[in-house]
Amino acid sequence: MQKRIFNDIYEKRDRWSSYDPANHREIIEEYEKVEEAKQQLKAEKLKNDEGTYCGKVWW
Repeated sequence: MQKRIFNDIYEKRDRWSSYDPANHREIIEEYEKVEEAKQQLKAEKLKNDEGTYCGKVWW
């Protein structure tokens, strides 16, 4: 890890100084893939369980 030299106190406290948008984009893409997989599993489960409801009927 490279030691960073700060010129003033504001630069030292800048929380966005090491922000990398490319890294954030990778995280977002991974999250979207996980959410898509969850939706596919849920749709598959609903398709397989269709017509097997055994709950209480309210009429």
